[in-house]
Amino acid sequence: MILKELKLENNLLELKGIFLKNDTYINSLKPNLDKLYQNSEYTALTNDSVINIEGSVISREDILPSNITYKTNSKEYINDEIMQVERVTEQLKILMPSNSIIKLISVNNDSLVKYNYIINILVKEPKEFLI
Repeated sequence: MILKELKLENNLLELKGIFLKNDTYINSLKPNLDKLYQNSEYTALTNDSVINIEGSVISREDILPSNITYKTNSKEYINDEIMQVERVTEQLKILMPSNSIIKLISVNNDSLVKYNYIINILVKEPKEFLI
């Protein structure tokens, strides 16, 4: 699915995009959405093709238990610590696939430190991001 629009509210998830095949929703999205929502509906917005179908998915009434308690973190962080360029680059290497090319473009040191990178990744399948 090529996602064009994502809307996420309290008990509503709305996805709009291009589905690669007719059965993309049934085989890929529906089983996972059924774990999170009570009601999921698919609507094809274009019926004139077998592939690359523009469609919409609306899921309502999440089924996550409401009695979940979340851990609170009271640790105080140092606000004025500047991360070294090497540390930022190492973190990006950890997050990206092993064959990624990471290049530092510039460092802006105004009131806010910004590191600008170019990252080149060759991805054959979307599943590679899950590893």
